[in-house]
Amino acid sequence: HQVQNDKFLTNFSKMRKLLQICQDLGWYLTENGDEREKRDTNYRNPKLECLLEILSTNPEGDHKYLIFFQNQSLIPRIQENIIKSISEINKNHISIIDSSIDPKIRHQTCETFQDTNSDLKILLLTTSSGSLGLNLTAADICIFYEHDWNPNKDIQAMDRCYRIGQNKAVFVYKLISDSAIERRIIEVQEQKKQLIEKVIHSREVLDENVVADVGDVFNEVLSS
Repeated sequence: HQVQNDKFLTNFSKMRKLLQICQDLGWYLTENGDEREKRDTNYRNPKLECLLEILSTNPEGDHKYLIFFQNQSLIPRIQENIIKSISEINKNHISIIDSSIDPKIRHQTCETFQDTNSDLKILLLTTSSGSLGLNLTAADICIFYEHDWNPNKDIQAMDRCYRIGQNKAVFVYKLISDSAIERRIIEVQEQKKQLIEKVIHSREVLDENVVADVGDVFNEVLSS
């Protein structure tokens, strides 16, 4: 409520801060210079708890995981929590791929991940880096910790483990904070998917109904 009622914040800034709270309250406090982060760490993070539960189901099994984020600065925080919370996972089991990683190192990391005999089982990636032609078919579990307004970006990221050579069933998890702005993102994603289908299958290019749908989705995003 404090963020929503702040008259000095633009709607975009409010949305960004609300999304930070959905991902990790401690991350929000740190990013916004709040001193409470230094003296009070006894807050729950339900989304992180769900992620840890998925990873803890069979930590020593053959599963390999892709975990996608929107915000690069959140990834090291989640990596630290995973290593600290699951005793079977250490630094050799988890790695990061984002825009800050040198392309050569990124390529080497992908090759190591693809090796079925390697210890590397978890990749933490930004959605944008996950769409850059990476082949990660060794993964059989794909987790979206954060979500993009554009459904195609999430789909492209998910396709990293659906490329030629995939011979396992792939499970996809979307972690969503209910009754929050994230629920609205998922709703807009679905509306955009339906809109794309209408455009593709419409006999007339952008008929009046499709144009009206475009306007509705645009207005709903601005009012979220």
